[in-house]
Amino acid sequence: EPCVYRDFDKLLRFCNQLDLYAIIIATNGFLYEKIVNVLKDRNKKILYTVQLSLDGPKEIHNKIRKSERAYEDCMNAISSFKSFKGVHVGLTTTISKVNLPYLEEIIRIAKQLNLPLVMNFVRSSDEAKTDNTNDYVPIERNDLTIEEMKLAGRKYLQATDYMSKTYRILRKTMLKNYLSFIEHGQWNYPCAAGMHDAVLYPNGDISICETLKSLWNIFDYDLDYQ
Repeated sequence: EPCVYRDFDKLLRFCNQLDLYAIIIATNGFLYEKIVNVLKDRNKKILYTVQLSLDGPKEIHNKIRKSERAYEDCMNAISSFKSFKGVHVGLTTTISKVNLPYLEEIIRIAKQLNLPLVMNFVRSSDEAKTDNTNDYVPIERNDLTIEEMKLAGRKYLQATDYMSKTYRILRKTMLKNYLSFIEHGQWNYPCAAGMHDAVLYPNGDISICETLKSLWNIFDYDLDYQ
């Protein structure tokens, strides 16, 4: 969660001054006021996207997030972000055995809010069996079988007809690519890890993917944005 960084709002204001095309923020919504305060004075030449986590209806979302106010905070954050003209707002749901039975309800909520929904799956290092694999395996295993992933994929594609055709084609292509890797161990298209995405851990370690070992530590370099 980027907002837990003490100087996140300062960093975001700094980025707001740069010659950037887009800024994308993924958040659980707990500390959304930090983002709101920056959006008030945002550089309107930059395309802002805020992606919020939604893991189920209220009871299930709160259970997964281990907070009685998680769902309410998420809804309040959505309302606040949607009030800014030109700021794109979207939802991401991460499906596990816990919330798979509620996938249709998650999609219904997204449809009511008229927000695009990205579907991901709970992951572990079991997926990437290489010499560079880390030891990221949850104590409580709630990741899905390949058959459960395929079922979730069918439900997702059938129920998200409210989203644009282009967006649905993109999500379908990415879903098929991921399932190919899980089932056959190969990508139909190159993974974006290390090209468009990376993982920054609280201790400063950097990895191209959460299932792989860290390659660097940010504190070994002079990256003071000030």
